Amino acid sequence: MSKNPMCCGTSPFFGCRFSLYPMTNEFVPVILDAIEEINRPGLKVETDVVSTCLTGVERNVFAALRDSFSRAAATGEHVVMTATFSKGCPGEGAVNLEEYDFPAETDFSAKEGSDREVNAQFSVYPLGNQSYMKLIGDVVDLVKRADVYQESVHFCTSLEGSIANVFEALEEAFSYVSKEVGHTVMTVTLSCNSPSKK
Repeated sequence: MSKNPMCCGTSPFFGCRFSLYPMTNEFVPVILDAIEEINRPGLKVETDVVSTCLTGVERNVFAALRDSFSRAAATGEHVVMTATFSKGCPGEGAVNLEEYDFPAETDFSAKEGSDREVNAQFSVYPLGNQSYMKLIGDVVDLVKRADVYQESVHFCTSLEGSIANVFEALEEAFSYVSKEVGHTVMTVTLSCNSPSKK
């Protein structure tokens, strides 16, 4: 049996399923513009009536999602995004590499709107590892060094900072754990332009 690249902890492929919630009557163009931002080479995008699934190389996925959220936040409307990241899931089907149009060069620099302040809460789950609490503790220490740590609360860790810095910390946290375990899951909720912050 051939090894499934999506189910291997060393595979560069992983996925994210997310939903965007703009708190405005004009939510349709905000959502469509945000999804348009992730339609780029090297990524597979599948959208249904509830959410969008994004798969590809880890760094590409994080950059695309960061830019998608930044584009929505740049409208000035209160926007919330929920996302679930997963790498190494043994239940996933095989990846067809021909479906991915990899670019020769990729620009990972943050786009307009990424300097806006965002509040986020995230939880990471190192599945199938008896030392999971140590890994979670390591992740908390990691985000503290990234200077976006706000506090640890029930069931999650709160972050605050620019969209660019928060996504950088999330990517680093996920990458750290996924190198240690075969299957890693991370859940994230982000909120930007909230009226309660004023």
